[in-house]
Amino acid sequence: MEPRDVQGDGAASSRGFSRDDLERIIRRASELQFEHAAPEGRDLVGEDEILRVGEAVGLEARHLRQAVGELRAESLSLDPSGDHTLLVRLMGPGFTRAHRVVPGAAADLDARLADHLSVGESLARVRKRGEGSLWEPAGGMMAGLQRALKWRGFTYHLARCRSVELSVSAVGEDQTLVTMMADMRRVRTEAALEWILGLGIPTGIIAASGSALLGIPWLALPVTGAAIGFGTLLAAKRFRGESSRIRLVMEGILDRLERGEPLATRTDGPWGSRSSR
Repeated sequence: MEPRDVQGDGAASSRGFSRDDLERIIRRASELQFEHAAPEGRDLVGEDEILRVGEAVGLEARHLRQAVGELRAESLSLDPSGDHTLLVRLMGPGFTRAHRVVPGAAADLDARLADHLSVGESLARVRKRGEGSLWEPAGGMMAGLQRALKWRGFTYHLARCRSVELSVSAVGEDQTLVTMMADMRRVRTEAALEWILGLGIPTGIIAASGSALLGIPWLALPVTGAAIGFGTLLAAKRFRGESSRIRLVMEGILDRLERGEPLATRTDGPWGSRSSR
C-alpha cells in the first residue's frame, strides 16, 4: 500500500494544481499561520505581508496593490447595504459608483480632484481620513445662487447628491486607483414625492369627489391606486435617468484623469467662462 500511496502523491504533484486548489491552499495556510500567531497579531495583516505572500505565489505587486485599493474603496463610509430595500426594488439603488486605475501620483490626483469638486461641482469637503474624503454640497446663499444660475457654465450635477465620497489609492509607481461613490437617496426621494404623491393625492381627491357624485364610493380606491402605480413608474424612470447622468459625470472625470486632460475646460460664454465636459 505504501508504494502506491507515494506514487499517487507523486502523480498529483506532477500534474500541478488548479486555480481553485491554489486559493484553497493559500486560504488554509493563512488560517494555520493565524492559529499559531501571537494573540495580538491574529486580527490584522499589514499591506507588506499581503504583498510578500502574494509575490511568493507569483502575483504581481501592482495587481496586489490594486486589489488592496479596491477593498479599501469598498469600505467607504457610504454603505450601500443600508439602502431601503423597498425603494431599491421600486426605483433603483440610491448609490452609484465609478472607479478606475489612472496614471499619476496619488497625492497629485487627490489635489486635482479636490480642486475640481470644490470649484466645478460646488462641493465642500467635510471629512478627510487617510486615502478617503467625504464631500457634501457647499452651503450658503452664494453657493446656492451659483448652482441655480449654473455660474460660469458649470452644471454642478454632483451637488444634486446628498454626498460624494472619494478614494485615491496608489497601486504602483505612477498608477492610482480612483473611486467615487455618490449618495443619490435625496434625488430618489424628490422623484418619489414629485410623482407618487404629486399625482396620487390630487387623483385621489378628484376620484373621491367623482365617486361620491356618482354614488359609487368604492371607485376612488382603484383609481387612486392606479394613479400611484403610474406615478411610481414615472418616478423610477426619472430617478434612473438622474442616476445614469451622475454616473456619466463621474466616468467623465475619470476619463479626463486617464487622458491627462484638464478636469474642466473653459470657453467664453454669456456668464463669464463656460465649462465643456
